[in-house]
Amino acid sequence: MTPTRLRAKAAREGSALVLLREIAPPRAGHHWQDVSRAWLMIGKPDQALNALNRARRVASQQTRLHPSVRETVYGIAAV
Repeated sequence: MTPTRLRAKAAREGSALVLLREIAPPRAGHHWQDVSRAWLMIGKPDQALNALNRARRVASQQTRLHPSVRETVYGIAAV
């Protein structure tokens, strides 16, 4: 499987994943940050932004301060 197909699979499956309510908010936020990067890597900035918004809802401070989120936002803005 090519890297692009693997990223697309990660984005789709990560978006479909239902997280338990008991999961720690920072862990859930990091999951959505990773999903956002996967969407961006396959050229879907709208889906990337949706995933970042989900990250912000569950872990707002972490999402606001994390360096990888900044890079993802820059990538979304550049498209």
